[in-house]
Amino acid sequence: ALTGPVVAGAGTMQDIAWQALQDLAFDQLDLVLESRPEGRLGLVFHIRGKHDPKSDAPAVINLIDVVRGRAASTPMTLPKGTEVNLTLDSSINFDELLSALPRPDTNRTSPDAKVRP
Repeated sequence: ALTGPVVAGAGTMQDIAWQALQDLAFDQLDLVLESRPEGRLGLVFHIRGKHDPKSDAPAVINLIDVVRGRAASTPMTLPKGTEVNLTLDSSINFDELLSALPRPDTNRTSPDAKVRP
């Protein structure tokens, strides 16, 4: 599990995303691998679950912050049980990854190997 305090001043959306991932209880986790141009391998993760912290704290929104247009910059606690539906689309350079792997030496024979005529 991810741990750590919510970073103050990072923005409400970042705080909410961090909280959702920090205490995520997932029901479904899928990964789709797909070939992409230029030797890349696509990775599309789909995670469904809910925010499930140990304690339940209500979300508090200050009406004055809403009126002044500062509600998005005020830290907010994500309520327990909030559903999470996350899709992460990423890719890696698969050709580069393969070239970095050690390759077995197929021309070498072990000293114990018997040579057949």
